[in-house]
Amino acid sequence: MSEAEISASNFLEDLGINSYPIDPFEICRSLEIPIFENSFDGLDGILLFDGKNASIGLNSKQSYFPRKKFSVSHELGHFNLDVRYGEAKTFRCSSKMIEGFNKNDNIELRADQFASELLIPRTLVRPLFNYEEPSWDSIVEVSNKFEVSLMSSAFKYMALSKIPCCLIVSKNNMIQFYRPSKEFRYGLQMADSRILSSESYAFKSTKGLGVPSDFNLVSADIWISGRNVSRESELYEWSLPLNSFGQVLTLLWDDETVLVEDDENYSTANNPYDIEEKNYSYEGVDNFPWEPPTLGKKK
Repeated sequence: MSEAEISASNFLEDLGINSYPIDPFEICRSLEIPIFENSFDGLDGILLFDGKNASIGLNSKQSYFPRKKFSVSHELGHFNLDVRYGEAKTFRCSSKMIEGFNKNDNIELRADQFASELLIPRTLVRPLFNYEEPSWDSIVEVSNKFEVSLMSSAFKYMALSKIPCCLIVSKNNMIQFYRPSKEFRYGLQMADSRILSSESYAFKSTKGLGVPSDFNLVSADIWISGRNVSRESELYEWSLPLNSFGQVLTLLWDDETVLVEDDENYSTANNPYDIEEKNYSYEGVDNFPWEPPTLGKKK
C-alpha cells in the first residue's frame, strides 16, 4: 500500500468506519467540513483551508453521484495529506486531476489513492472480488455495494489482482487509456495507433453489434504486439457495451501466463506498471519498457 492509502485506512479506523457503503458527505459533516456547490469553470472539486478550518466545493454541473463522492474523497485526501494548521492553502482540481488521469502530479495522484482507499477499502473489498479470473460480474457487484463508479471498482480490482489482466477504456473507436494489473507486463498497440481493431469485441460494441457477456478468446495481436505474438496467439476479451459517457470498457486476460511468483528472474520492485510506485501516463506506451508476453496458444 502507498502512504496515501495507509493514511486513508488509518483515517477510517480513527472514525470507526468498518462497513460499506462509505459516505464521504457524512464524514465531512462529522468533521464539520461544509460542502458547497458552484458552477466552477473546468473544476470538479476545490479544497479551501484558511489555516484552521476547511471547506469543500463541488461543481454543481456534475450530476453523477459516484463522481461527486470521489471528488469529495479526493479533497479529503488533500485535507489529510497536504495541509498544515496555521498555513492557508487552496487546491483547485479539474476533472483530469481526479480519478486516474494524473500524469506527473504526485500530489493529485496521492489524493486519488487516498480517495480510492477511503471509498473501497482493501480490507472490505477483498472478499468480494474473484481472484481466480477477472470478472465484470464481481467488479459490478463491488460498484453497486460500495456505491462507486464502475471505473473506480475496476481500478481497485487491477490494483489488487495477482493475475495478468488489464482494463482498457476506449471511445469513438480509440483507446483512451488503460490500467494493467501488476502481472500484466505487456504493451498495448498504442505507440503508432490507438484505433481499435475491427476484430475486437470492443469495436463491435461501438457498432451496436451483439457482443458476448463473458470472456471469449481473440487473437492476441489485435491488442498487443511483440516478437512472441502471432496470429496463433490468443487471450481473452470481455467488453461491455457503450456506457452513458460513450465509452467501452474492456477486460483483457491471459490465463496461461506464468505468474510473477514463479519467475525467478522477475522482481516486482522493478515492475514498470506498479501503480503504487510509478505515476505512469495513460496517453500511450512510449514510457513503458517493452517485455515480450508469454501467451496461450491455440489448440
